[in-house]
Amino acid sequence: MDKHKILLLILFLLFIFSRVFILFNSRPCFDEEVCFIASLAKDYIEGLKMPFLQYIPTYYDTSTLIFPIPLVPLFLLFGYSTLVLNFYGLIVYSILFLIFPYLILKKYFGFKPAFINSILLIFSYFLISCFSISAKGIVILGTMCTLILIYLFMNIYFDNKDNLKNLILFGFLCGLFLWLNYIVAIVLLLFILFFYFTDKLFFTRKKFLIFLSSFFLGFLPRIIYEYSKIYTAEYIEMFGGKYIFIFNLDKLIYVKNKLIDFLLYRMPLSFSFKDFYFIKGTFFDYFYYFIFISVFIFFIFIYRKYLFKVLLSFIPLKRFNLDKNKNLKIIFLLMYIIIFVVIYIFSPLSVGKLNTGFFIGYRYLLPLHFVMLMLVSIFLAGLCQKRSHLFNINKKM
Repeated sequence: MDKHKILLLILFLLFIFSRVFILFNSRPCFDEEVCFIASLAKDYIEGLKMPFLQYIPTYYDTSTLIFPIPLVPLFLLFGYSTLVLNFYGLIVYSILFLIFPYLILKKYFGFKPAFINSILLIFSYFLISCFSISAKGIVILGTMCTLILIYLFMNIYFDNKDNLKNLILFGFLCGLFLWLNYIVAIVLLLFILFFYFTDKLFFTRKKFLIFLSSFFLGFLPRIIYEYSKIYTAEYIEMFGGKYIFIFNLDKLIYVKNKLIDFLLYRMPLSFSFKDFYFIKGTFFDYFYYFIFISVFIFFIFIYRKYLFKVLLSFIPLKRFNLDKNKNLKIIFLLMYIIIFVVIYIFSPLSVGKLNTGFFIGYRYLLPLHFVMLMLVSIFLAGLCQKRSHLFNINKKM
């Protein structure tokens, strides 16, 4: 066994130990969503108490029906308990939250960023620490699906492994994961954009048709569910009307104010630090946020010329095609962050503490935090090297 595998094993054991420590030494990180998942798993074992589709808690959350399935064997083996429920989050999600960022960074940015990212995850701030062991349904699942799709996308795009098998797998998982959580649409959008950046005729290629066919196959459960429903006027007004965005002056002011609120308050406070003796938790929140935003601005600055070329590559002319190189790997992470924020400020969603004062309202930012941590790890790895190849921008693009 080489030294990298030994080190990964040590990091893995440290990560598990840290999460088990949190399980036994902090308040439970669950609420009614987790209780619903546990109750549904219990009904799967003992028999359904009502028609299957009536278990769907909201009009869009059909994925909740399959989310408790991995919990069923744990309940059968160890019985019904809060401990089993928390270990379910640890086993199913927490381990993957360590492994996939490690795989992404080690393969495409080097061992040092992967190692630093693992350390940051082991000793992570409260938001990631708590929700990485939570069985809290749709958002945790969406974060895991996002990391899986980022890894598969980079494997297809940057390693030129866009063969039939990989495209079918990626397309099917995109459709399936989009059914589970719409947040993965950002990776799907970036997949389409990046292939378009390097090949303006991508949409006419056989590869795109293969991807599209497998995507619809994975998304088929959602299509069937939507087709089976009767959309009354009341339903559309209640669940559809508020998602229609009409551009006018009032809406633009709303977007501007929401962006300012997000950058100055929502994102910093999402780190969710607690008070430490006489030091307020908000001090640590804004300290971490300062590091995050500084790293983001740093990469925007040094890659500004290539981001401009990316903007030009939207022009549907072959001469604006981009060449694949290491610059696009960083640009992918930057674009993910930018698109995530843009979608947030144009959406009706607003994150923040709930009326109980607990921080679960910030859970919707988890995918953004994981991508930002990867970017910070790349930056810190560059600082650790005397002459950082990570910051040496490729002159060809």
